[in-house]
Amino acid sequence: MNHTRPPTKYERERIEAMKPFGCVACAVLGVPNLNHLELHHILDGGQRMGHYFSIFLCRGHHQGDWSDSQLEWIEPKHRYAISDGRKLFNAAYGSERELWERVQNKLKLPKVWPASKILPRRDHGQAARVVADLACEVPETAHGPGAVGSALGGMER
Repeated sequence: MNHTRPPTKYERERIEAMKPFGCVACAVLGVPNLNHLELHHILDGGQRMGHYFSIFLCRGHHQGDWSDSQLEWIEPKHRYAISDGRKLFNAAYGSERELWERVQNKLKLPKVWPASKILPRRDHGQAARVVADLACEVPETAHGPGAVGSALGGMER
């Protein structure tokens, strides 16, 4: 069960200030939509980033629950909800970060994005280059299986 802390006063003020802009995805399509707004919290690594990193989406763009009027004016190629998958949604409207930055611009607030807590994958190619470089430093008398490991002080597998 995900227990989220309530928004701070500053976060509540930001959320209230966003409401008049309506659904940010509808705005990308050039149609202001203030109906059935839902607060979407942006995720990083599957975790909510917090109330400050949120945007308003209409029920259609958030959950795929399209109104009759949206079914009329939103072409099927643009009718993607974030719940349909982020790849489809991002292709149609831009990334969640881009949408958030768009809102931050309208609010005249800083667009400071936290550094990712996700570490990049190890570069196994780099490790192989280091081993190759060390092998070049092995004296010519050290040849054969295990020679590199012996030169490294017995650090064999």
